[in-house]
Amino acid sequence: MTLIDRIKHWFAAADPMTVHGQAPVAYGNGYGSWLERYKEDRDSGILKNYRDIYRKGGVVRTALDCYVQFMLSAGWTLQNDKMDGAQQQIMDLLFGRTCNYDTVIQEVLTDAICIGDGFALILTGSGSLSNTPVGLQHLPAERVKIVVDASMTIVRYDLMEMVGSTRRLGSYLPEQVLHLCLFPDGSSRYGVGLMESAIDEIQRDTTISDSTAAAIRRHGFGIWHAKVSSNNPMEPISPADVTAVVESLKKIGAKSEIVTSSSVEILPLNETGQANITAYNDWSLLRLCTALGVPGELLGVRQGTTDATAVTRIENYYKKIRALQKILSVAINTQFIDRTLVALGHGPGTVWIEYADPSPEDSLKRAQYITAVAAATPGDPFALMSRRQQQVYLGIDPDEWEKDENGSFGNEDILKMEVKRNRQ
Repeated sequence: MTLIDRIKHWFAAADPMTVHGQAPVAYGNGYGSWLERYKEDRDSGILKNYRDIYRKGGVVRTALDCYVQFMLSAGWTLQNDKMDGAQQQIMDLLFGRTCNYDTVIQEVLTDAICIGDGFALILTGSGSLSNTPVGLQHLPAERVKIVVDASMTIVRYDLMEMVGSTRRLGSYLPEQVLHLCLFPDGSSRYGVGLMESAIDEIQRDTTISDSTAAAIRRHGFGIWHAKVSSNNPMEPISPADVTAVVESLKKIGAKSEIVTSSSVEILPLNETGQANITAYNDWSLLRLCTALGVPGELLGVRQGTTDATAVTRIENYYKKIRALQKILSVAINTQFIDRTLVALGHGPGTVWIEYADPSPEDSLKRAQYITAVAAATPGDPFALMSRRQQQVYLGIDPDEWEKDENGSFGNEDILKMEVKRNRQ
């Protein structure tokens, strides 16, 4: 769009197009309307390239895997506020020993972080469970197309045969798909992955690494300059003498002793190799870690000069992980567990999943806080917070604690606890 076109566009009347009777939608550069921009499909070839970069490993994959590992490594628990048996039903149906729930969630989470969206098909049972979710199946994000209507509401998900193809393998309604988006984009129906945000730094780091390797291959070995002169300045040097010196230099090794006549002088041209390699790579790696949002210390790279700055960066990273864990929990609870609860005759929200905080510092601070609260009223340590409130604050199941305290555990209760521990 030229400058004249921009000026004409600025003073032009607004398009009367509206959505559900609301105010006119503003135009965006390069698009007929904001709605047109929202409906634009992603380039599946670019998404495949992102996955190829991830599969090749290196610093990028290690950094992106940090998100998945920190979010899932501490485990999860199922919570139930009514104690009506729904929790055990959900555990037996969705999270039994034969279910691959953790594996699928890891795949979905990896897609959401790398590409921007993660998808899983919600599988239903047979017979009496024909309408009841019983498991998940991962759908590759680069092959899933989100279809919306004029009001930008998702109407279905299309699974394409392969990247770049137009043939559909299947179409699924929104209630049939678990859709995870950690970094939404208000101008698109797809999310934004960290791979897209950091692709410039990834390419720049690759260029610097390749250039560094080439420089080391070129300057990593000693380079010598041989001066061949004649005792008689008026007599030219014969080609045979030059060839003899060249052949001698080819035989130089780590333990070679060089013996020449006074007419041959051998001088080193490169004794230090390629300079500033560390500075170039540290600069590139620092920018790459910043673009991916991962502290360099988690990748084994020292950043800064003091431990205090490293501790602060890692604490902030833990806070980011906790925020992403909440988004993950909400998606699973509302799109997967609630649908199962309704199919089993329970109310939505009676059972929910919670992912444990991966930061050991947070647990220590919680314990110190409880200690300080109890010490504030020595005569009654539960005056400010009840025993049950303290247990919930520390992540302890009050009902299991009471059963253990009263000695009323049965084999069934122990089995339930073992299942929960295995999932943590």
